[in-house]
Amino acid sequence: MFVRTRIVVAALYLLFVASVYVGLAYADPGWAEGGIPLLIAGLPSSILVLVAAGAMSAIPGLGRVMATEGANFLMFVVLCGGINAALILGVSKVIRWLRNSARRCIIAAITIIALVGAAQVIMPIVDRDALERSRPRDVPKDAVHVGGAMGWWQHCAYDPVRRVDDCFIWNRGGLVLEEGEFVAYDGGGPATIDQMQIAESNGSSQVIALRNGRLLIPKSREADLTRFLDWETGKRQTR
Repeated sequence: MFVRTRIVVAALYLLFVASVYVGLAYADPGWAEGGIPLLIAGLPSSILVLVAAGAMSAIPGLGRVMATEGANFLMFVVLCGGINAALILGVSKVIRWLRNSARRCIIAAITIIALVGAAQVIMPIVDRDALERSRPRDVPKDAVHVGGAMGWWQHCAYDPVRRVDDCFIWNRGGLVLEEGEFVAYDGGGPATIDQMQIAESNGSSQVIALRNGRLLIPKSREADLTRFLDWETGKRQTR
């Protein structure tokens, strides 16, 4: 009876960790930023896994892999959840159970690979759905969200009559941070309709990055932001 209770508790715990992993996509960004709730749910093993993941991320080429949905699922659900579930069941009992049958080891490995693969495919869909559900009412459907969970909504349109780029930047909650005419940081002409594809990375609350590599900045703050971007990109050396 005691063994069955442990099995039920371990199974419920694994389900809880998986639910936290999926639920973070729909949670309030300020609460979910950094995956802190997932780290808490995975204690104490999450500390060791996080340290190991940080060390592995420093290896060239592994940084991008460690940032994928599949890798996060493997680290925080499979490893953290699995280690803690083994502690609930009894580590020695789990080891003996696996040692007694090579078939069990193979089935466990195949199950883990299948779950990691499913997370890699399904979670980006879940993330997009959660993002759309959180889109503020005043932010148009074609606005792009850039940055992490606490990022920004950005939208630009080329006005062929005035020959200018009219852009908006909102925070995650829909508050307007920048609006009006934007100009190209490179000093060239405005981005036309065929160039107006906002990148989902490298943008900020003041700068809109396009997929072709160009940066758009508010005309009202052109001088200040140009100096800042010159410094950030190394074009202007400071003493």
